[in-house]
Amino acid sequence: NDDYPNWTPLGDISGWYAANFNGNGHTISNLTINVTGQLPENIVYVGLFGFINGGTVENVGLLDVDITDVRTRSVSVLYRSGALAGYVSGTVRTSYATGNIRATVGGNTTSLVGGLIGGLGSPGLDACWADVDITGSSTSTHVTSDKVGGLVGQLILGAINASYARGTISGTRSGTVVGGLVGTSGGTITASYWDTVDSNIADDGDNNPPEGEPTRDLQNPTGYTGIYSSWNIDLDNDGNPDDPWSFGTRSQYPVLKYGGHDRVAQGQPVDYDTDNDGLIEIATLAQLDAIRHDLNGDGDPSNPAYNSAFPHGERSAAGRMGCPATCAGYELVTDLDFDTDGDGDVDNVDAYPSWASIGNAAAAPYTANFNGNGHTIAQLTINETGSFPAAFNYVGLFGY
Repeated sequence: NDDYPNWTPLGDISGWYAANFNGNGHTISNLTINVTGQLPENIVYVGLFGFINGGTVENVGLLDVDITDVRTRSVSVLYRSGALAGYVSGTVRTSYATGNIRATVGGNTTSLVGGLIGGLGSPGLDACWADVDITGSSTSTHVTSDKVGGLVGQLILGAINASYARGTISGTRSGTVVGGLVGTSGGTITASYWDTVDSNIADDGDNNPPEGEPTRDLQNPTGYTGIYSSWNIDLDNDGNPDDPWSFGTRSQYPVLKYGGHDRVAQGQPVDYDTDNDGLIEIATLAQLDAIRHDLNGDGDPSNPAYNSAFPHGERSAAGRMGCPATCAGYELVTDLDFDTDGDGDVDNVDAYPSWASIGNAAAAPYTANFNGNGHTIAQLTINETGSFPAAFNYVGLFGY
């Protein structure tokens, strides 16, 4: 029911993406691509972007990417898949991805699969990371030279600098080359690593980059020392280091600083009570809807729908959701409008065409505080013409 259940990559060999792209520290979540005969056969580059030729992509995070690339052709075809892009001939920096990629090819086809980028040309990539589980497999016994890497499937030209990969990586097809950071490299790699524990791929022991490191060594040191001594790099070529990394604690991986994503990526608490008044802040309809799963407002639910609306909120006994003590309810921090498509009519195009009242006397009443802070909730629509459970005897934004 989402607007983009199957994303079509931006740019291909017939019309590549050649501009700059700046994520400004924001994330793109739940990107889904399924190429199991559903996208046009001529799309051979798979990711948020398909084919990037020139320009710079920077400061963007891809969270919970899900890519399924299953194709078989009798003619010789090289497919490329990555969360950010299938193929890049340009500059990528300060970007990352998490999620899953499953690439299954057969017949006379080969593939390059990387957690962030399938195939990478010059200039290359700086200060990036990937935590993507990758499975490369085959529907035939045809011997090929597939390349699978935790960050990049194949570094064709250019360089990778100050980057790392973690995540489970496997390639089951005969002839597949699997690497913790890259499948194969024809370029230059400096100060870049993969997690040998997560990936199940041991270091090759040749003392040449990239190097495989156990989890404990990637999480320690916690600054620009040791294996990270050269990671404070100059990204904008002004002659000064730009301090792009946050190292967290000795139980966390380094992540990018911009936009507060160091906290999100490391799973650290995100403050949903920025004014410290004990009320969890609601800024979206999804968050308003989620409070039905935490009716006492203490910020300690176990329901996945609540967790999705408040990602990486702390739900332990100490410091729930950023509240100074146990949270006591919710407050609006903006106006909300149920007419999400802006057509003046709340119908089946909108997210909540028929609102289910929050709280019910018979089962679970709402017992927390709620402060609207002078904001409005527009075009709330409830239709109980035989469509709601009989137990819902109380009807409104809140039921009981």
